[in-house]
Amino acid sequence: MKSHKLGIFIFMFFLSVNNGVYGQTSYDSQYRINTAERIFKNHGIKLDWEKNSLSTLIDIESRLGTTKRIKDQFGLTLDWETNSISTLIDIESRLGTVKRIKNQYGLDLDWMTNTISTLVSIESKIGTVKRIKDKYGLDFNWKTNDISTLINIESRLGTTKRIKENFGLEYDWNTHDLSTLVDIESRLGTAKRINDNYGLSLDWKSETLSKLVDIELRLSTANRVEALTGKEVDWQKHSLLELTQTEISILNFATTQASLASNSTIGKDYNQGVVLDGGYSGMVLPGSDGGMVVGGPLNGSILPGNSGGMVIGGPLNGTILPGNKGGMIIGGPLNGSILPGGSGGMIIGGPLNGTLMPGSSGGMIIGGPLNGTYLRSRR
Repeated sequence: MKSHKLGIFIFMFFLSVNNGVYGQTSYDSQYRINTAERIFKNHGIKLDWEKNSLSTLIDIESRLGTTKRIKDQFGLTLDWETNSISTLIDIESRLGTVKRIKNQYGLDLDWMTNTISTLVSIESKIGTVKRIKDKYGLDFNWKTNDISTLINIESRLGTTKRIKENFGLEYDWNTHDLSTLVDIESRLGTAKRINDNYGLSLDWKSETLSKLVDIELRLSTANRVEALTGKEVDWQKHSLLELTQTEISILNFATTQASLASNSTIGKDYNQGVVLDGGYSGMVLPGSDGGMVVGGPLNGSILPGNSGGMVIGGPLNGTILPGNKGGMIIGGPLNGSILPGGSGGMIIGGPLNGTLMPGSSGGMIIGGPLNGTYLRSRR
């Protein structure tokens, strides 16, 4: 019985192996048949698909196709059997480049004595010289200048032309290198945008490009912070990093407040109630006993809690008022000022440095507005 089962297993194993090999062979054969049929149909050459591998048939088809294109486009007959596919492609590329140069620039070149890289370089140089002549009226010899020199000249001519058209200043392209001209154009453009958008006139000659870009970014960020808070922000007193972090803090604080407000019940728990503002309006209501009052994220409106409450200053100006009993005082987020509250108060660092310290007695520790964590300690 066991030998019978073993015989069945061996038979099934060999059957599956043979099916796999046959499947692969059939797949390869079909491709070879199809390729041989295309070759016969397109080129009139009959090949034995059984005696040629698939890669051989594909190589023959490619060489036949390339020689046919060369014959049709350039009138040149080549032997596909004695030339490799790489040689035929190189010949086709050289013939095509020579033909383009002849048609566009009227110059006759010998494809047989010039490599494809030489022909492409010649085509690029002639084209660059022609563009310079057409745009700027200057004649250059493509034979005595390399392509990098010609492109550099074209770029300098274009930069000086833009500077004159956009800013009314004339610079000699021949006496200034490209990097200097690009720097001048960039500084002029940045200074002009600052003047147009913010009404601030700066001397572009005395400021570096990096300094001008920093000023532009600080002005832009300060404007966005002013739009969020409705209060004026002095961009000159704060770095770009400080202004950006303040903008992020305000946006995150407002988002956290709105999220907390949507998940809380105002006035329901009078002993440990949390009363939050209504979002962007800054509307604030005090808690009853041990409550917490948070100023609006935009206007900084502040009202104290009744007993053991806390008062938080506005996010920009750092306005600070104590609670009635056991209140707390929070410094503004820009300077990170920290002052202690009364008895049972707490101290919170500004959101830029995120310093957290306990009050004089008991009290509560609250995470900065960047992470939006609020925890209430035991009374």
